[in-house]
Amino acid sequence: MEVVPLVGLGPVKFGMNRRQVKSFLGEKLTWEPWMGGNRNEDLYYVCGAVQMPQVLKLEKELTLGVALLQCGGLDKKAFNITVLRKRNDTFSTINIGLVAEVYKSTSYERIPLQQDDLIIVTPESS
Repeated sequence: MEVVPLVGLGPVKFGMNRRQVKSFLGEKLTWEPWMGGNRNEDLYYVCGAVQMPQVLKLEKELTLGVALLQCGGLDKKAFNITVLRKRNDTFSTINIGLVAEVYKSTSYERIPLQQDDLIIVTPESS
């Protein structure tokens, strides 16, 4: 499934309503014991060019660097990191070009994560 920052994930696009999303994903919902109930309040999401993309529990004072390490680190083809944040009805992004980091470090590893952050690591295009 392709991740396109600020656009969506596969056929699901930002701004779709519930009915539109269900038309792509289907009506059936799944619950598994590891989910432990509604944990939407304390999760963050890592996808793209990392070793183990996953949804993880947000721990107190977690940083972007630690989050990436918890996913096994960056893939060899990692090119850019985007942190997508939604607060109320407003989206904001933090973009980190990994090539530029070689020449002038921004210490992006120390950026604190917030509830419901989506971390998208895009690979270098071929």
